[in-house]
Amino acid sequence: MRGVAPYWILVFSIGFGWFILAPLVPVVASTFKVSVSMVVLLISAYGYAMAILGLLAGLLSAKFSVRASLLASSVLTSVGLLGRALSTNFAEFLAFSLLGAMAYPLAVAPLGSIAEAYLKKRVQTFSGITVGLLFLGMSFGSLMGSAIFS
Repeated sequence: MRGVAPYWILVFSIGFGWFILAPLVPVVASTFKVSVSMVVLLISAYGYAMAILGLLAGLLSAKFSVRASLLASSVLTSVGLLGRALSTNFAEFLAFSLLGAMAYPLAVAPLGSIAEAYLKKRVQTFSGITVGLLFLGMSFGSLMGSAIFS
């Protein structure tokens, strides 16, 4: 089980980075002088990325390797979150947010392969823990986002 810890940290980080924006929508909108709907679009981008890139991510994971998919997801998450934190205008913030959103399907696509490798007899348990950690990251992101500016 220790071998899956980096994967679960990645999934948690994606959820965290996605939902830390939720309570900060008014702050981000006023900081970059854009409408609230533009900022909400960034939060929706993660869902859109999964819908649009999910099949492609599965294909890439199968064609190249699970490792390549997870490395790409890790790099996109790191660059996206760091770039978002250092953005000086909304165009940069948008670009880095979209980059980070592309990490989500790349992390989720190989879930079955990883589960088979580590928990052959309890694949559902692995999937449940993974999805649970994604949502736990979302909830911690929302809590931390609101704590930052309260």
